[in-house]
Amino acid sequence: VISTADKLSKKGTISEVRRHEEIIQKVMTDEYWQTATVFDHEKVRLALRDLLKFIDYDSRSSYYTNFRDEVLEVHENNGEFTTGEYRDYRKKVNFYLETHEDDIAVYKLRNNELLTESNIQHLETILWNELGSKEDYINTFGEEPMLKLISRIVGLTPRAANEHFSAFLSDKTLNKNQMEFVNMIVKYVIQNGYIEKTVLNKQPFDKFGNIKNLFEEKMDVAKALVAEIDRLNERIS
Repeated sequence: VISTADKLSKKGTISEVRRHEEIIQKVMTDEYWQTATVFDHEKVRLALRDLLKFIDYDSRSSYYTNFRDEVLEVHENNGEFTTGEYRDYRKKVNFYLETHEDDIAVYKLRNNELLTESNIQHLETILWNELGSKEDYINTFGEEPMLKLISRIVGLTPRAANEHFSAFLSDKTLNKNQMEFVNMIVKYVIQNGYIEKTVLNKQPFDKFGNIKNLFEEKMDVAKALVAEIDRLNERIS
């Protein structure tokens, strides 16, 4: 999938590919494969399947199969869950957060606003009492801090992301590669709600080498950009 996405990322001039640019870039990151659910994989499958025709191949091989299915055993069981019922804790959490963007605490996270202590307690009640227990949380998400987890699931609104990095997005002194780097950061935080600085050394951010080389003659800008990333992450620390 990563190889396919990498090939498609070079086809940005094609409108169909450009429409799914966010997904293409996302599946090339380690974070996606560490946290993606079966529903995320299904979105990727649907997005990429019609784009495969745009990939250039040096050669193609044809494979012919002739499988015959055999019924070995038959088991009948009651359904695992009914419509709308999410017994799996991870699914419950994802479903709740994705359908409650107007919850004041979730709204604040999505709009880059600081949460009050009561906001945090409200989220703890939801995740550790109503949807399951704190033990369920730890067994499912390990030691990942709650605000960090929620932010990763709900993301950041485009307006909030653009406002946070507006000084760099409007900097006319940046060259094309530097501006693309800033835009990649903005797209990433819209999708994930925050960004770890270590991610900047991984795909797709290493496209132009490391940040030091990219901003070699503008280290003041690079330092200011990293400072803004730290400031963005403060609200979930």
